Amino acid sequence: IRSHFQIEIDIEDHLVYTDKNWLVYILDQLISNAIKYAMEDATLRIWSRKQEDGVCLFVEDHGEGIEEQDIRRIFEKGYTGSNHHNGKYKSTGMGLYMTAKIIEKLGHTISVESKKGQYTRFMIEIISQ
Repeated sequence: IRSHFQIEIDIEDHLVYTDKNWLVYILDQLISNAIKYAMEDATLRIWSRKQEDGVCLFVEDHGEGIEEQDIRRIFEKGYTGSNHHNGKYKSTGMGLYMTAKIIEKLGHTISVESKKGQYTRFMIEIISQ
């Protein structure tokens, strides 16, 4: 509320096979991070798109972004980034690590792209069985 955070949701109706509780956990991690690192008047976008072999779920924020050298490490256990968010947040580096492990166990994939100071976009690919 303090940051005047806005949410845009465009989820199409898709049938997917996954564990609902674990998917909620994953989305909670991504949304919590987006809110935590949001800039004022930021927008969080969540949308889905049907693909030939499944569904992609996107979570995109327009916040701090992730340093280019950190992108490949954000899913590592205990990794908290190179800028440490100016001491503003207490990060354990476990949220995205657990997210990646759960996604792997569910048989899905997750990827991320980001531009420092502009956006971070996570893509969860849920393959139809």
